[in-house]
Formats: sequence, structure tokens, C-alpha cells
Amino acid sequence: MKVVHAIPAWEWRKGYPGHGAWKDIMGRLSLWSAMGLDVEVVDVDVERPESLLCRLTAGSSDLVFEYTRWPELLRAARAKVPGLRIHVRAHNAEGLQQWHRRGETSSGAAPGLRHLWGTIRAVRADIGTKRVADTILGISAWDNDNYWSRLPGRARVVEAPYFSPWRELEKEGEPVEWSQRRSMVACMPGGRGVIECDMIASFARFASVAVRRPSGMALEFGVTNAVETDGPEGPLPAPLTALGDVGNPWSFLRTVRGVALLSELGFGTKTTVLDALDAGCRVIAAPAIARRLPAEARERCLVLRSLADREVDEVLDRMHDEPAPTNVNARLRERAREALRGVLEGWQAERSPSDSTPARLATR
Repeated sequence: MKVVHAIPAWEWRKGYPGHGAWKDIMGRLSLWSAMGLDVEVVDVDVERPESLLCRLTAGSSDLVFEYTRWPELLRAARAKVPGLRIHVRAHNAEGLQQWHRRGETSSGAAPGLRHLWGTIRAVRADIGTKRVADTILGISAWDNDNYWSRLPGRARVVEAPYFSPWRELEKEGEPVEWSQRRSMVACMPGGRGVIECDMIASFARFASVAVRRPSGMALEFGVTNAVETDGPEGPLPAPLTALGDVGNPWSFLRTVRGVALLSELGFGTKTTVLDALDAGCRVIAAPAIARRLPAEARERCLVLRSLADREVDEVLDRMHDEPAPTNVNARLRERAREALRGVLEGWQAERSPSDSTPARLATR
């Protein structure tokens, strides 16, 4: 078995350590080593198909490709190595993600034709990818059930959950004891697009209620600089504090008490939730965010369904209590490993190419 793991050059080179896809890829790289597989990691320029094709040989058995945006590149790979098995990592339900990111906001603003066209293009790419690939490695069971499995195409749909790679990347950075942590609830947007701005606005609405409640008066509510943004950030609404660039996200998470993700926008798995849980933080999540998490992580979150005083008080009271130790990240890492092992080593049974029901992995 010879596996080629293809990573788009722009993702590989920018190396934002807080960016969800970057962290997800780092976790996958750590699994290759742990599984003892012969994996060649390829830096692919998606505008130059030859940057991938020249690395594929008759001996290549499997291609693991990051993102579902380039079905034409996958078709070229299939044409060069007809027996190649292609497994594509879906970081989001891309069509739905584009609808939220480019158009719809929680304020109800209607998307323009440009936003609609961006969504259509994303869905077309997803369908094209599902038609040529053998496997869609979905990051979220919710996305798999409600999006990927409903698209036409031959590919099997498999959940390969995100797990936080930080303990492997930062072996010296253990979580700080609860009593020594900063009494901070943080919002950590990845950028300053529609979804991220809605994250901040939703967080501000929560904080404006929380600071007036007895359990919230002792807490700080801060927003870190966007991971993908250089230069100064825009002004934040009261009562939020600008935390600036916190550097390595893990170094920050292991020193604070909580993280909040309160926007209903976006799909996939919010990777910051898993990072925060593994760092020993409390996590406050909007219902839609919680629904799209793995069950192991969802049950550890404080789900905020409204800004009613009673609901806010219940969440704030828990922010002062140290959470019980958890092995959620280890369990998700093992599930991700088993998913990759399953698609690379084979399936329990052959199925019709038209059957896109989520597949059950073989037990070996």
C-alpha cells in the first residue's frame, strides 16, 4: 500500500496555527506516523495539476485529498492511475457553508446573486467530488447525514471526526490548574467574514447580559485577534475587551476558564470547541454549534438557548466550577484513526455505486 496525502499549497504554506483546517491536517499527519503507514505528503498547486500527477505512479494505491473544491483534479488523478482509490476530506458542508459565509446573516439580510452563484458553484464542486471519489471523509456526522449523504454520487460517506492535535504539537504546554486560570470567557474568531462577525456580535449580546448578573460580574469577556487577519482589528462592541494577538492558541486556551461560540452560522465542526475541552476549559455553545459536534463533545458543552436571565445564570454559575477530567479528545482521535484505517484497508461489503448511505467500516 502506498498512500499519497495531497495538501493544497496555500493551506500548507500559510500555516496559521489557529486555523481549523491546518489543525485538522496536523492531526492527520500525526496519525500516519502512529499507524506506521507509507504516506507521501505532497504540496499541491491546484492551478498546476502536474504538481500532483507527477507524484502519482502505478504503485500508488490511495490518494487522500484535502477539500472538495477541485473534482477536475481528482478526475485527472483517476485517469492517470485507474485503480487509484480516492478519499477526500470534507472540512465543511461546503455548499451550506458558502450560503452562510457569503450571504445570509442572523439579521436576515438577503443574499445577492453573487452570493447565490458562490453557493451553486460550491454545491456543484461537492457533487463532482462525490461522483469521482471513493470516500468522503466528513468532519461532522451532522454534515454527513444532512448534506453529503443527500448529494448524488458514488462515494461512501464516512465520519472521521476532528481531534485536537495540540498536546502532540506542544508537549511542554500542559493546562494550567483551574485556580490559577484567568477568569476569562473568550471568543476566538478565525477571520472577519460574515460568520466570524456574527460570532462576535452574538458574544457581545451574551456578555452585555452576563456582566449584569451576579455570577458574571467577576468574569472578563474578551475577543482575540482573527487568526487569518494581519494588521489592526476593528472596534469591538461593549462590554468586550480586545485581547489582541494571543500567539499560539493552545498557550492561551490552557490559561483561561472558558470559550464561547454563540453564532448559529457555519457548518462542520468548530475545532476551537475540541481544543478548548482538551485544554480543560468550559465551552458555551449555541444550539446549532452543539448539534454539529460529536456526541462525546456535545455532552460536555454548556448550551445557551436564549439570553433569558435564568439560562444565562445557569451557564455563568458553571463557569466558576472546574470541569471534570475528560478523555473526549483521545476517544475522537481513536475514532479518526479507525476511520482512516477502514477506508485504506477495505470495506466490509461492496455496495452499489449509487448507494450513498453512510458506510459502516469493516472490523478487523
